[in-house]
Amino acid sequence: MNSWTDLLTMTDASLKTIVTSEASADEVCFWTGAGISANKPSCLPLGDSLTEKTIEHFCLPGTWSNLVEYFGKAKMEDSFGHPKITPRLELVLESITQVLGPETLTFLDPFLSAKPNSLHRFFAKHLENGGTHVTTNFDSCIEKCLTSDNKEQAIHIHGKYGRENLEDLGVRIRTIASGLPQSFKERITYLLSRCRYLVFCGYSGRDYFDVNPFFSELKEGRKQFRNLAVIWVKHVPRKKKEELVPWSEQREGKLILDALRNCGARIFYLLVHTDQFLDMFREIWGSPYKDSELIGECIDERYREMQGALEAPISVSENEKILATAQLYSSMGVGREVIALSDGLLRIVDAGAGERSLRSKAYLLLNNGFRDAGLYKQAQEFSRLLPTSTLEERMSFHDRAAGDYWLQGDHLRAAYHFLRGILLYGRRFDELGDDNEKNQSVAGVYYESIITFLHWYRDAKKLPLIGKLLPLCLAVRAFQRLAQAKEFVLKNPHARAKLIRLRDEIPGLKKGTSLPSWIRPAEVETTSHFQETDSILGVVNFSRREIELGIGRGEMPERDSLEILCLRSRLIGDRPGVLKAALLLKQIYGSDVPGAIDTLKETEWVRLEKIRWLLKWHWAGLKRPEGRG
Repeated sequence: MNSWTDLLTMTDASLKTIVTSEASADEVCFWTGAGISANKPSCLPLGDSLTEKTIEHFCLPGTWSNLVEYFGKAKMEDSFGHPKITPRLELVLESITQVLGPETLTFLDPFLSAKPNSLHRFFAKHLENGGTHVTTNFDSCIEKCLTSDNKEQAIHIHGKYGRENLEDLGVRIRTIASGLPQSFKERITYLLSRCRYLVFCGYSGRDYFDVNPFFSELKEGRKQFRNLAVIWVKHVPRKKKEELVPWSEQREGKLILDALRNCGARIFYLLVHTDQFLDMFREIWGSPYKDSELIGECIDERYREMQGALEAPISVSENEKILATAQLYSSMGVGREVIALSDGLLRIVDAGAGERSLRSKAYLLLNNGFRDAGLYKQAQEFSRLLPTSTLEERMSFHDRAAGDYWLQGDHLRAAYHFLRGILLYGRRFDELGDDNEKNQSVAGVYYESIITFLHWYRDAKKLPLIGKLLPLCLAVRAFQRLAQAKEFVLKNPHARAKLIRLRDEIPGLKKGTSLPSWIRPAEVETTSHFQETDSILGVVNFSRREIELGIGRGEMPERDSLEILCLRSRLIGDRPGVLKAALLLKQIYGSDVPGAIDTLKETEWVRLEKIRWLLKWHWAGLKRPEGRG
């Protein structure tokens, strides 16, 4: 395809309605992703490849292949139900920076020094001619090509890389979870309302936390984009036949395109080589910039500069690799793997094996790992070793202790530690004064404690004696405190999901409270938060809770969905998850899960909790299964 006419004849006559030969640059908005920076001489890595290289450098050998194996065996899916085979880059970088600090993001220096390719030159020319450009990339290659003073027209929604703004760069969960800033939303909406064409190039449409919600929240029915033609360019090799295909059948960009269609836009989905497609605009605007290289030609050298950055300025010790690997597994809820790293973590906590903060992180990781495996008494051995010198440390200690007791089923001791933590928070101003940073850090621990408290309240309320003594006002007040913590909740998608779910699960809470206006309506499907943050344990827990809520409404789950719950729990070593899924299978389908009783013996619940499970198990064996005809 070498000309405008060739593009028109490659599909059908309807393509003539997409872009007229009189289209001016100021009528076109390009929306781009990592694909445009993969060509020579930029050779910047795409998302999945960058994720792999990051894990290989900062984590222990074999971690990447092990994670891919877990994703496959656990049958992980993204929020659209498509198979998910690799971790999310933002989750990986979040885990690594939790252990090593945000300064480790300097390994992204090649994005600062990358040389522009001819696609960047084309987009710069488009900007200089009055066009607009939105990109998820944080390189500055387009800006490097600008010769006039209109750099502000390139909107970097995830920020531009620079060592002075590492904290704010949109490469971690905490920096993208709250969505696009309101100023960006307003500016992009305005730009789209005055454009005739929106063209997506080199973009996957997988920005679950910010871009997708932005488009989903566009006002349906107002048809504010009825004059907009949207073209999604799905890159294919040069030798493959160009094709205009039904967009509703495509995987990439479906949610975005559906939202734009609901606002009146016309949608076109093209399978075409990106550079060949841009020839159409080059012919209209007389742009001389054309790319003759294939993206594939960069494959062998794509990481050369990146790998140099990884190996030169950032040295990662063995202890740091152990911590980073353990944190990554812990973020995914794979307690089995954290426990497997116990020897290395214990070496770190030995006297002189590392600085105090690293030892504290090792204790927390061991506590989390044994918790996730249902070995709560062993988890408690490590939470007891946490430092208690500062107010934040003492509050964290009581939060951990309360959680350990709650998960065991020891509700009275859990209540004691919740009370101690709340009293400590009340004294924060006496100890911290006006130190805003420390106050925010302490508040974060307090909000985490509220989430743990609401879980405890939900379970304690079901008990015959304690449940009657617990007033609803305790849960209402705790929920209201959490609902006021907008910044904390927005930056923590797991907290957001729990806030929504707990309101449904605690009797009476729904009547006495309302969800904050800043909780997006689309977030009622809370399991998707855990799918998109790669938490296998979170997917297990929230999927099971959705199944249980469905059973309460009279909806019987498919046997396969219960068996997948059991499979995932066994895979990651989640003993309580195995027991809960096994009980559902027994109650609904009369199926015995091999090894369930042995798993019960290993699980470190208090005796009363084990008796309650056994009674339900044996009673389910006596009565007629509900799921059978």
